[in-house]
Amino acid sequence: GAGGWSPLDSDHYQWLQVDLGSRKQVIAIATQGRYSSSDWTTRYRLLYSDTGRNWKPYHQDGNIWAFSGNSNSESVVRHELQQGTVVRFLRFVPLEWSEEGRIGLRIEVYGCSYSIYEPSCEAYKHLGRSSDTYWIDPDGSGPLAPFKVSCNMTEDKVWTTVMNNLPAKTTITGSSKEKRTVLQVNYSASMDQVTAITTSAESCEQHISYSCRMSRLLNTPGKRRFFNSRRLEQGSGFEPPGGPGAFSGYSRFLPASKDIVHWGHRQIF
Repeated sequence: GAGGWSPLDSDHYQWLQVDLGSRKQVIAIATQGRYSSSDWTTRYRLLYSDTGRNWKPYHQDGNIWAFSGNSNSESVVRHELQQGTVVRFLRFVPLEWSEEGRIGLRIEVYGCSYSIYEPSCEAYKHLGRSSDTYWIDPDGSGPLAPFKVSCNMTEDKVWTTVMNNLPAKTTITGSSKEKRTVLQVNYSASMDQVTAITTSAESCEQHISYSCRMSRLLNTPGKRRFFNSRRLEQGSGFEPPGGPGAFSGYSRFLPASKDIVHWGHRQIF
């Protein structure tokens, strides 16, 4: 495009810094001179940093590397990095420049998002991993933090379970207006994290079962029962009749990628 960077002073104290916003894997860089001018950079050095304070020079073939730049203002010179460098900040440091003008640069950085964790259970299966508990990072280097899930890879489809703090079956001893039974479910992931792995779901279902002993459930007069699961961020509730019993439940999703996600309901009353 038009324009470009050209400092007022052309000396060896100049540099152009780029903030990628978060850590990215950089695989190539490209430069041009300043648009429609006599300003370009013929040789430069590349520095990188994760903090913007401590800088390291890019090495290639065991040496601090100097990249060849441009001989005019319009041609593009691209360099593939021998090894992908994971960084947030880059600095382009001019070493030599146009004899006809000043330092001039337009740059482009090529790369991709980076995370030390795989984005899903299905990705772990493709790596040959077996059923286990794994950290996943659905949005890569995005704002969401990685979180732990349980991956079941024993079937053709991969099941992803977001864990909560309740056992598979929770025993209760009855409920009344004066003494309600309230079970609060806490998850190992926030709703934003859960949403990140369910946005591609093509179907979903939520299930709650109530096992009772000496407790009439469906035809007990005067007892109020409800269950609300239309939206995951809403509480899911049930008010049981008097008498002992046990609750168990789960929610599951069928994403288009065949990576199935399921978890327990958020609240039981």
